[in-house]
Amino acid sequence: MLFKEALEITKRLTPSLYKDEELSRWLMMCEQQIWEEIILTHMGWCCRSKPTGEADSELIVPDRFAEDVYINFLQARIAKENQETMKYNAAITLYNDGYTRFAKWYNERHKPLPCGLSWKV
Repeated sequence: MLFKEALEITKRLTPSLYKDEELSRWLMMCEQQIWEEIILTHMGWCCRSKPTGEADSELIVPDRFAEDVYINFLQARIAKENQETMKYNAAITLYNDGYTRFAKWYNERHKPLPCGLSWKV
C-alpha cells in the first residue's frame, strides 16, 4: 500500500476535518513505530528503506495487513482527537490486532537480532 492510498482510504471511510498534513503526521508516527519496534529488531532490515512519508512511497506493512494496521490506526487517532471514546476503543482494538498479526508474521520470517543489539539509523 502506498502512503497516499492509506490517506485516501481513511478519508473515504472516516470523513473528518483533519487536513492531510495531520493525517500524514499520524501515519508517519505509526510507520516509525513499526520501523523501530519490528524492522530494526531483526536481521535483514537493510532490504527495506527507512520510512520517508513521501506520497508515492510504499508503506512497510504488506498489503495483506496494511488496512488492519494503518487505516485502523488513523481511525483511532481521529476518534481520539474527537473524544469519541467508543469509536476509539473499537479502532485501537482492531489496530492492535492487526499490528500483532503483522509482528508475528514478520517474526516468523526474519531472524531476530541477538538480545541487547539494535541498529542505529
